[in-house]
Amino acid sequence: MRSLMMSPPLESVFARELAREVDRRLRAVANPDDAAPMAAYLKGIQPFVGVKAPARRAATRDLSRRFQPADARELRQALWALWELPYREARYTGIEWIEGLPREARGPELIDLYEAMIREGAWWDVVDAVCARLVSPLYLRERPALYATVERWATDEDLWVRRAALLAQLKHRDEADAEQLFRFCAEMAPEKAFFIRKAIGWGLREYACYRPRQVRDFLIAHRERLSGLSVREASKHLEKLGAPLPKGGEGSS
Repeated sequence: MRSLMMSPPLESVFARELAREVDRRLRAVANPDDAAPMAAYLKGIQPFVGVKAPARRAATRDLSRRFQPADARELRQALWALWELPYREARYTGIEWIEGLPREARGPELIDLYEAMIREGAWWDVVDAVCARLVSPLYLRERPALYATVERWATDEDLWVRRAALLAQLKHRDEADAEQLFRFCAEMAPEKAFFIRKAIGWGLREYACYRPRQVRDFLIAHRERLSGLSVREASKHLEKLGAPLPKGGEGSS
């Protein structure tokens, strides 16, 4: 895992203490009966200890205040220490821990860490959380510095990195870069992968809340290339927003 980041060995006292505290807290509130169903829901990608989101967040909500890294190096060490715990909930906690740190601790120098988290997470639960909680707010603040990185993601061989490019502007509202969003959606429209098609629809649906007519016009212009799934997801709220999709705009199979 660490080889992706070329980061220093996980030897810091801070990293060990944070991982030990997270492990103690999560195990204290775990329900072993929930572990197997939670793992099965995510196709067995990783073991779970059995802590659902409300209990996990209640048990760890003060971590960002109590454990503040001295610098980016220490943050990276601590994050990977959490991710090396042998259950999925520790990864969710790592994402939420970074999200809760002061803004100055979450600068553009962390984008390669987020990319590694996406590659290592390699499933929608972690990838979407990294995008929504970490990548999207950082990209909104630092678009010029990160634009080339997000552009590179859109053509990456890794499906999850391409999905991250589509979701990098979640919650940007009317500040989203429409040209980039629409271009990514058009370029990835021919892809057959469910998680790409779903992300196209999700990204467009979010933007439609603020620019419904632009999204409708994009769907009409690209109806022959977009999958039915992408169109259905993107158009869910268009009628309510006053920009209904005409009949026959359902997309391809």
